[in-house]
Amino acid sequence: MSLDSLSLPVDDLNISEIRISNPIRTDIGNIEALSRSINQVGLLQPIIVRPLDNFFDLVAGHRRLEACKKLKWRKVPCHVVELSDKAAFEVALTENLDRKTLDPLEEARAFEKYVAMSGWGGLSELSKTIGFSPSYISKRIALLSLPHEVIDQIFRNGKIPSLAEELLSLDSDNQMEVARAIENQGLSTRDVRKLVKTINLEKSQTGREKSESLWAVQEDRSKLVGSCIDLTITALRLALSRMDIALEKLDKEWIEKEMISQYRLTLHDQIDSLIRLRKKLRSS
Repeated sequence: MSLDSLSLPVDDLNISEIRISNPIRTDIGNIEALSRSINQVGLLQPIIVRPLDNFFDLVAGHRRLEACKKLKWRKVPCHVVELSDKAAFEVALTENLDRKTLDPLEEARAFEKYVAMSGWGGLSELSKTIGFSPSYISKRIALLSLPHEVIDQIFRNGKIPSLAEELLSLDSDNQMEVARAIENQGLSTRDVRKLVKTINLEKSQTGREKSESLWAVQEDRSKLVGSCIDLTITALRLALSRMDIALEKLDKEWIEKEMISQYRLTLHDQIDSLIRLRKKLRSS
């Protein structure tokens, strides 16, 4: 849901009368530049509020409001509109999505609040409201099922959400293990997809069944060799991640830590050798 702000009247309201009862964003980010801009040219786009009880509830313009507070403004230009809780949430969500101001987890929490917590509608209704596909919405909500440690591990370094989505088919222990590998080894989405595939393959198949399934993947020998090299690389990367976990548990002065570190370097060299071999096969 969106509002045609150009057709709405503007009122100057006391900032002290405006509250934020249901924020979409959990982190408004740095507002220094926005404050400077507003100080120089004024607030070009009034914030949107709705009357609620004995105050005005902020609908859209959280960052603009905080920037005006930083400038010590007492009053701020506002569009005052009558909106239900659902409509107010839709306006706020649509504006933030249009401005691309939400991170993936904020999107996920907002979608979950609309669909599950508040029960305002299903995926299809939300999809029509915000213009995003039901598949996009469901994938975002699914991110919230990941353990908090995994979410922190992936998103604290600004990783793309598709990396996190690749982990959804794993159990929590393997999710954490792969998350550490992503951070320590800088794995791409493609690398993670292969690693997850390897882990799931190991869980579902054993012994001869696993061996036969690998040989059945590609009849062409060169493609089969390349596939096996890829599987070996991902398996070694997983082992590398497990060694990192072991090293974290050992005190610095322990000689065993130095020995494991040397083995880790050897393993890293083996991975590099396999990567070079894979490139050579692909170029031949």
